[in-house]
Parts: sequence; C-alpha cells; structure tokens
Amino acid sequence: MIDNMLFLAKAEDASQAMDWQNIDLALLGEKLQDYFDGMVEEQSMRLEMALHGELRADPQLLQRALANLIANALRYGDQNSTIRVFNQDHSLTVENHGPALSEEQQARIFDRFWRADSSRHQGSSGLGLSIVRSIMRLHQGSCEMHSEQGVNRFTLRFPY
Repeated sequence: MIDNMLFLAKAEDASQAMDWQNIDLALLGEKLQDYFDGMVEEQSMRLEMALHGELRADPQLLQRALANLIANALRYGDQNSTIRVFNQDHSLTVENHGPALSEEQQARIFDRFWRADSSRHQGSSGLGLSIVRSIMRLHQGSCEMHSEQGVNRFTLRFPY
C-alpha cells in the first residue's frame, strides 16, 4: 500500500519523466497472459488477449495500468467467465462479467480507497483503479468504466 501511495504522489507531479516508446501490443498481451495464467486458473476464469498493433506510451506505466484492470476483473468477475482485453483505434479495453454497478458506483470507481462492495475487497487497498486514472492522466488520456447487464468494461483512451 505504501508503494501505491508513493506512486500516486509522484504521478501528481506534472514533471514526471515519461519513457515514451512505441509498444507492440501483441507482445504486451503475451507478457500479461503469462503473468496472469496461474491466477486466472485459480479463479476458474479465462483470459482472452486480442491486442494488436502499436501504441505510443510509457511501457512500464501501460503494463501497470492493464495489470491493475486485469487484477480487478479477476477479483470481482464471475467464476467460469472470460476476461477480454482488446484494443480499437487509440483505446484499450478490459471487459469482464460480474455484478453490475450503479451509475453512482461507476462515477466513483476511480476514487482513492473507494470500493463498490467493501465486503468483497479481498485484501484490496482500493488504490488500483486510482493508479490507473493517474497513469492515464500522465499520458494525457482518460479512463472510463461502463457497467450494464452484467458486463463491466474499463476503457483507457489515448489522445493520439
């Protein structure tokens, strides 16, 4: 939790040095797939990577943002469901099946320490999605969440 708080404090500094690179999204997807394979199996879930093309971003920050979204989908998604990670134009999306969130919950989902269901936090600090938002701000992009009919979709939008 201390590491997450330090990261958030550093991310608020606009002078944060960014390591801009062209990232091969398919390779990033393979790396994330390998990392999460065991956890996905433990949760009786599937992880489907459909990333292609390139994106200009800071590779470590982008990997952290996607990893946080995938970990969140594993924590709150339905067992025996599939987590899908895909890209389109200048956006990346992580989608999972799970309990729908109200509009009020969706509006607060990226707030620090906030959890939609504190009884199900399973050791979560409530900082993961706040970190995602900070990473997207550093990229001059945005993040959004939509929840409807049992599908929760987190989208990272890049401005270029």
